[in-house]
Amino acid sequence: MQLRLIQSNRFKYYRAYIDEVYIGPVYSNDLKKAEIDQDEMSQAQEGSETILTAEIEDAEGERLYSVVYSKAFEKYAALLAGAEYSAFDIRFKMKQKNYSERIIDEVIDTLYRERYLDDKRYAESYIRSYSKSKSRTLIIKELEYKGIEGDWLYDILDEVYEDEGIDKEEVIRTLIEKNYRGQDLKDEKVKRRVAAFLMRKGFSFSDINSYLT
Repeated sequence: MQLRLIQSNRFKYYRAYIDEVYIGPVYSNDLKKAEIDQDEMSQAQEGSETILTAEIEDAEGERLYSVVYSKAFEKYAALLAGAEYSAFDIRFKMKQKNYSERIIDEVIDTLYRERYLDDKRYAESYIRSYSKSKSRTLIIKELEYKGIEGDWLYDILDEVYEDEGIDKEEVIRTLIEKNYRGQDLKDEKVKRRVAAFLMRKGFSFSDINSYLT
């Protein structure tokens, strides 16, 4: 099989291809771990890119793939050990780091299997974080956008709101007091700004109208 490494001036790592199939970012140390001698690879320069190529054994290709996968898993497992993220968030972060779709899918599957990722746990954390600054409707919409959905989501929402003693009217009142303290709510310009702000938070005009009349 052929290994092809492409490095541009912008990055310290190589974009690695095995038999023209992209696997992800590879550093010189990763090649050492996979027992691939970088010094024995053919090198060429194409514009701002350095290109290394070599014919490698199947075992070497498998080792390199395993190194890329293992590093990615360890990195995002450590990230999730410190905070809750959704699979949507992890996928976005991994794409930014130029991992292949195959590596991304396999890492996310393992993160779910090892319980680093958990949709219900993430949903509860997200709801608790935003229940006092966004409407229920907006919270649900944002979670669904991240691929977190199901009837159970509404159960968790109800449980958190009951547990935290959250009241929609109180949330609206608190947001107004926090963001528009000292401003004349009878002034039409202020009213419009307040209404627009609260509607961005997911509240309907009927929800907020009583506070502006």
